[in-house]
Amino acid sequence: MREPTEAELPAIEKLLVDSGLPADDLREQDLSLFRVMATPRGIDAVGGLQRCGETALLRSVATSPALRGRGIAGKVIHELEKLAVRKGLESLYLLTESAEAYFESKGYSQASRSDVPDAIRASCQFSSLCPDSAKVMRKQIVV
Repeated sequence: MREPTEAELPAIEKLLVDSGLPADDLREQDLSLFRVMATPRGIDAVGGLQRCGETALLRSVATSPALRGRGIAGKVIHELEKLAVRKGLESLYLLTESAEAYFESKGYSQASRSDVPDAIRASCQFSSLCPDSAKVMRKQIVV
């Protein structure tokens, strides 16, 4: 697991789009807050944080279809949570349309949109890229 390079952005965007996730604002993100699992065949998994003050949006978690069900996404999430702790972030938020049970198994709980910090609500992911039907989830990572 490592930080991606700018040259890998097209492959990351393809993996996200193929996984049904938005990638429109990916090039605007701080790649030092993203992690990829790469092999000689390409990018097999990706995930990132979008810092918003003392919190962050956990976003763009995707695994190559051939490797799904092997715990790789969980490893990506774990790496991003460790990174969030190192960066001094207090909590992580995410939006999901289809993986609510999966994220609950990782310690995330449902949150009300009205309880989401303004900085997170102002993000493109929250304000325009993800539909209003997406569930909001939260995890406290620093006590």
